[in-house]
Amino acid sequence: MNAAAVANFKSIGVEIYGIWPLWDDFIDTYINEAWKAVGEELAKKYEAEGIAMGYDRALEYALDFKKD
Repeated sequence: MNAAAVANFKSIGVEIYGIWPLWDDFIDTYINEAWKAVGEELAKKYEAEGIAMGYDRALEYALDFKKD
């Protein structure tokens, strides 16, 4: 979801890292820890999948708690 959100913002010319402290804290707390937990190779794969989904589909996927 994060990768899709970042890509969505970039598509309209907005860089979200470094300008929104709440987002930066979220990344530091959750996304970076998730990358460490799954490893860089798998994290990059998941990130690419999220970007390919697009924002709306990634959000739908992220909120589908019945899928797992």
